[in-house]
Amino acid sequence: MELMKKRDIFFIRLLVIIIISYLTIFGPIKDKRIIWPYIFIAFYLSTNLFLLYIPDRFFISRKIFYALVFFDSGMISLGIYLSGHAGTDFYLVYFLIIGIASTSTGLRYLMINATVFTFLYGWILYQKNLLEGDLCVTYALRLPFIIIIAFFFGYIVETIIKDRDKSLRESEEKYRQLFTTESDAIVIFDEETNLVKDINDAALNLYGYDRKEFLQLKATDILADTGKAAHDEKEIIDGNTLNIQLQYHKKKDGTLFLAEVSSGTFVFQNRRMISTIIRDISERVQAEKELEKHRHHLEDQVKERTSQLASAVAKLKREIEQRKQAQEALRESEEKYRTVLEANPDPVVVYTMKGKVVYFNPAFTNVFGWTLEERLGKEMDVFVPEDVWSETRAMIDKVLAGESFSGFQSRRYTKDKNIIPVSLSGAIYRNQDGNPVGSVINLRDISKQKKIEAQLIQSQRMEAVYTLAGGIAHDFNNLLSGIQGRASLMMMDIDSSHPHFGHLDGIGEYVNSASQLTKQLLGFARGGQYEVKSVDINEIVERSSKMFGRTKKEIRVHRENQENIWVVEVDPGQIEQALLNLYVNAWHAMPGSGDLYINTENVIIDENYIKPYQIEIGKYIKISVTDTGIGMDKATQQRIFEPFFTTKEMGRGTGLGLASVYGIIKNHGGFINVYSEKGVGTTFNFYLPASKDQVLEQEKVLSKTVLKGSETILLVDDEDMIIDVERDVLKLLGYNVLVAKGGKEAIQAYKKKQDKIDMVILDMIMPGMNGGEVYAKLKEINPGIKVLLSSGYSLNGQAAEILERGCNDFIQKPFNMMDISEKMREILDKNG
Repeated sequence: MELMKKRDIFFIRLLVIIIISYLTIFGPIKDKRIIWPYIFIAFYLSTNLFLLYIPDRFFISRKIFYALVFFDSGMISLGIYLSGHAGTDFYLVYFLIIGIASTSTGLRYLMINATVFTFLYGWILYQKNLLEGDLCVTYALRLPFIIIIAFFFGYIVETIIKDRDKSLRESEEKYRQLFTTESDAIVIFDEETNLVKDINDAALNLYGYDRKEFLQLKATDILADTGKAAHDEKEIIDGNTLNIQLQYHKKKDGTLFLAEVSSGTFVFQNRRMISTIIRDISERVQAEKELEKHRHHLEDQVKERTSQLASAVAKLKREIEQRKQAQEALRESEEKYRTVLEANPDPVVVYTMKGKVVYFNPAFTNVFGWTLEERLGKEMDVFVPEDVWSETRAMIDKVLAGESFSGFQSRRYTKDKNIIPVSLSGAIYRNQDGNPVGSVINLRDISKQKKIEAQLIQSQRMEAVYTLAGGIAHDFNNLLSGIQGRASLMMMDIDSSHPHFGHLDGIGEYVNSASQLTKQLLGFARGGQYEVKSVDINEIVERSSKMFGRTKKEIRVHRENQENIWVVEVDPGQIEQALLNLYVNAWHAMPGSGDLYINTENVIIDENYIKPYQIEIGKYIKISVTDTGIGMDKATQQRIFEPFFTTKEMGRGTGLGLASVYGIIKNHGGFINVYSEKGVGTTFNFYLPASKDQVLEQEKVLSKTVLKGSETILLVDDEDMIIDVERDVLKLLGYNVLVAKGGKEAIQAYKKKQDKIDMVILDMIMPGMNGGEVYAKLKEINPGIKVLLSSGYSLNGQAAEILERGCNDFIQKPFNMMDISEKMREILDKNG
């Protein structure tokens, strides 16, 4: 249908365009504007061609017809103007045709009217002699043009009217079907006459009338209570639509039934109508009555049954109460033992008899890393090293046999594949019937105990060496004195020409070399005799480093000494000897060339340093010597202070240099530590107690500089000893502390809790991921992260490079409470 419309419109418009084109081209105007008629014709023709590309579905709507009428009216008016025939008569005829088209009731009547009018118009042209001469053709073409225009506009109007009538018929048909097929009875009354105007089939079936009879009734004819009907009608007329009402209605045979009625009003053909929906609910009411009757019967049965069960319920209640008390006692017992396990500081694992995990306490997760969700119902063979499986198997067999054990030492893996020493205790556990159902294993982390034992053994060994070294040095010096004395006596009786003079002189040189060894032995021997006096340590550092720099010009020496350094009471010669030994050791670690950094500063050692270093609280002078050499592995670092231990080839070292440094610092009441990594370099830090006479007066003022806070800090380090000390310091300052042992754990912890973490204290040297790599990852997560870098090295090399990348500040280990508090507040209080 739509395709037919589009085709008809296309060809009608084409005829209009052809005629208007002819009138335009052959009109009387022959001046410069001749190009405009051609442009007009080309444009008008293109619009008709464009009509072919409009989808057919658009021709369902009348809007496209309105648009065509509006557009073509303008185009035809423009064409008449361009043709030069824009006489008043032609315009009048054109608009008259449009008027006729818009008022005609059909295309047939329109064509009759248009033909009659065209004939009259032709007769007028003939009377005016316009159908003769030069303009004959032009005026003659007006007549078919008028017919075609009338046909075009008439077709458009007829199409719109047909579409409108079709839509109206479809709408009426739709609502008629809804009305007719509705299952409930529908009756429509005239509001004024109260006569029935329409009913559906359901109403005919309900009341028993045929359609003709029903249409002669009034509303009161089907209502059993007319007084109630009058009341309902009044409410509808006043505009109050009733909700559902219950009314008694009567059928044709006089039968009454209870109806559920809802009504409303509407206007039809300027008259108000009342539409009423009636539903017979007699059967439903009867069913409800039957249901009520059965309900009463069931209530009676329930009462009877209830009285029969009363005694049984009372008895059951007593049994339930007794069982509830037993279960409550069992629950309290289980809760008590669970609380004990949860609070146990040692890791505890509960297994089934088949070795499956039933329970971990929090301490197990803290020490070994696995959570209960990860290992529940699984075996824990993943944390047993291969080389201890046989002894572990024997321990398991012992427990399953019903025997308990305690203090069994072994080793276990953590989740991140670290091995820690543990002390194991275990026993079987039984159910209420006394049958074995599993085992309980206690695993105590004895890492700290092992370290303390190793330190004690090392200390005892060093004490023995100190005593031996002191005795040997003393006796050896006596022997050297005797040899030197006798050689001197012999040389007094001879001159340089004597054949033995060179030998005796060589003996003297050898004695001097040997005396240097005894000085080094005496340096770390207990009871070494020092000439102690108050000195400025910066002067000793300045003097010794310049002397070393003059002899080893390939080494670049950098000094950074704190001004107003505290005074120390030391033997200047021994301290200078210790520094020179450290310089020489650094020189050996930097073959070819390198950088040597020497720093001095005042530090305060508080109670948090007692654990790792076992020293007195107080004021100390810290001297740091850092090289950029080959570095040392962990095994070497553990032995460097042992006498006669050396990594140098034969002839380049005695193994007494660092041992003597250790002894000299120890005998002055100080302590020394070392930080090193292969390929990076080494830092020696040693601490000497400040003179009490000059620093006691400052103590009260200095203590005021300790600054506290309440923020959350993520502490990242791989050394348990360092973590314990630094965590205690931070907590003492008031901070909340989160701990990460290594780079990967730090990144995971920060991803989870970055919204709560205010700052990160990051160790620079760690296995796996070093501080620089960890800092880069944290910076990706939060570009504005605040990080304090810490290290045993001085501020050079890798540490300086990390600071250049945006790290906030640097602090050197071990730091005291005042230093760390000031550094942290500087970073945390800084905006951005």
